[in-house]
Amino acid sequence: MSYKWKTCPLEIKLFVEEFKNSIKNILNDNYVGFYLHGSLAMGGYSPSRSDLDILVVTYTTLTEENHRCLARLLIEKSNKPTPIEISILSVHQLNQWRHPSPFEFHYSEDWRGEFESMFLNNNSFIPSNEKVTTDPDLSAHITVTIHRGVCLDGEPIEDVFPIIPERDYISAIMGGL
Repeated sequence: MSYKWKTCPLEIKLFVEEFKNSIKNILNDNYVGFYLHGSLAMGGYSPSRSDLDILVVTYTTLTEENHRCLARLLIEKSNKPTPIEISILSVHQLNQWRHPSPFEFHYSEDWRGEFESMFLNNNSFIPSNEKVTTDPDLSAHITVTIHRGVCLDGEPIEDVFPIIPERDYISAIMGGL
């Protein structure tokens, strides 16, 4: 059975709400909003095979302490009960749109090992210039958020996200194939 946000199991709703509140506590006053996109927003969420697709927007750049706290939170919460894929972008990154888009923070289960290694080796959590700091998929994620996303907290979607040029959206979709 597939679900959307309004019909998903209570366990998932409570998990998302608790996770959202944890994000807000880490970001404090540097928090614009929390948005669902992907299967839970569009009605195709399956607890046994889907992940939670989340975008968070901040007013300014994240600190290293923000990165460290977010990484710790994701290592602790992702996969319990469902995987999380999250990207955090600043207002500046959205207002000065470019493709592929830079981001402040990203986590998915594909990145778990790298995050755990950073903790183990006490490395910096702010990406250096040698690391990937852009994500071409954000063009598609933002487009889906604009058309089918769910704002769970903060400023309305239409007030936060820019309309993504069609060529950027197509590039993101074709890159995923």
